[in-house]
Amino acid sequence: MKWQGLGPTEPVRTEGGDLVGMLRRALDGIDRVGAAGGCGDVRAYFGIPYAAPPIGEARWCPPRPAAPWGGLRAAQAPAAQCVQSPRRPRSVYAEYSGDQPMSEDCLTLNVFSAAEPGEALPVMVWIHGGGHRQGAATNPVFTDGSLPCRGVVLVTINYRLGPLGFLCHPELMAESEHGACGNYALLDQIAALQWVSRNIAAFGGDPGCVTIFGQSAGGEAVGMLMASPLARGLFHRAGIMSLGATRTPQRAATQAEHGRQWGEWLGARSLAQLRALPAEALLARDYAAGYVVDGWSLPTSARDAFRAGRQADVPLIAGWTLDDGSVFGPPITPPKFEGRVRASFGEHADRVLALYPHADEAQAQRANQDLFRERTFSWPAYSTVRYQMNTGRSPAWLYHHRHPQPFRDDQTFFEAPGHASELGVFHSCDYPYLFGSLDQLDRPWTDADHEVSALLQGLWTRFAHTGDPNGADLPRWPAFDASIRSTLRIQPKPVVAELPEAERLWLFDELIGERGIG
Repeated sequence: MKWQGLGPTEPVRTEGGDLVGMLRRALDGIDRVGAAGGCGDVRAYFGIPYAAPPIGEARWCPPRPAAPWGGLRAAQAPAAQCVQSPRRPRSVYAEYSGDQPMSEDCLTLNVFSAAEPGEALPVMVWIHGGGHRQGAATNPVFTDGSLPCRGVVLVTINYRLGPLGFLCHPELMAESEHGACGNYALLDQIAALQWVSRNIAAFGGDPGCVTIFGQSAGGEAVGMLMASPLARGLFHRAGIMSLGATRTPQRAATQAEHGRQWGEWLGARSLAQLRALPAEALLARDYAAGYVVDGWSLPTSARDAFRAGRQADVPLIAGWTLDDGSVFGPPITPPKFEGRVRASFGEHADRVLALYPHADEAQAQRANQDLFRERTFSWPAYSTVRYQMNTGRSPAWLYHHRHPQPFRDDQTFFEAPGHASELGVFHSCDYPYLFGSLDQLDRPWTDADHEVSALLQGLWTRFAHTGDPNGADLPRWPAFDASIRSTLRIQPKPVVAELPEAERLWLFDELIGERGIG
């Protein structure tokens, strides 16, 4: 999708004051992605503060209300992404994100709406991925696509990353009225959803019809929001792309000790000294960023919440890509692969190894990628759907994205130095199709790619409207259940098939889901 700026929008009134965005018109591409009736004009609002800057004494505090502004606030240019380590040069993900400034003052969101006066359209709130360490709400593949042309109001949110979003420390626990630390990113996401609930009607959105959806770390965030009592009632459907709610987080007290040691490595022996460091200095040593069971925002692990039926009981879509593990892990030998499996699965290692042939280096490399995919992305997505099926009343649907991006003969990336086709149907390859932002990437796109984009947009926006991805001109997609285990294959001619990689996933049900091994 290519856009032409038409000038400022009319002011829109929010709780913080009046905003003036940018009116944009689609130049091309909309017919190819099949938005009925064309797009019309989209109002884009960038950099809206949903909370106060988390700087100074507010660093590592729950988000605080944003200060209102006087007069009109311009919301016409992307705001800074949250502080993070840089992407590797020539990474496929650097191409996705572009070159963006960063700042600790980053608790902002973006709104894209083609709603007519008086309309109340479904709202889709996107939570970006990036391993809890990287990513931004303003990546062009999120902000410059055609999804708002499909009868939804799109919101993309920033949230704190890395140590700024996840640090636990004994002094943070002591100063918290809840005795909690570590889930600042989750609290940011909840604050953004609260802002949406209070303000989105002004943009033509329906605060009673909100879908949260995210990919990778953003998909895990969706699972955490489903498990968090603080987010209850703020959304009404959920979508998870490549991850889920079933990884076991650390408890806050354990992670606080890790945080204390991490701070001392940086030369900071107190919380005051940590808060005095420049934000970029906190990136000098990696911090194991991830959600914690803090007794407040997450009273239990998300897995336990789902198993007990204490999750937000809303319709759910989840799935993964065919080669979700292809960009992870250097070359590996058969003995090293076997050693890793034995270290992870102990007495159950032989059962795992039997499902992952690894006789030579080529097989071992594939086995390593497959195991990474299934433990990290496939099993969490599938098991989140399975838990919802077992303990919830709302339906859930499972998909398997099997359509690869096309590449030119001369294209290479850091993750695929031989040729980009080595990436296969790689991790994150799917969401440019959903956002309708194929034109933001340098690819020789074909009609098949635009068909897949139209398919994904149709399924997800139908889901946002009704809580069910089935509808006219869309493939029949049965909800997942114990007898059918139906999975929609996302490809130019979509088909419903049995659960892929079933034997491996069932083994992980037993070893990881029930026994907590690996």
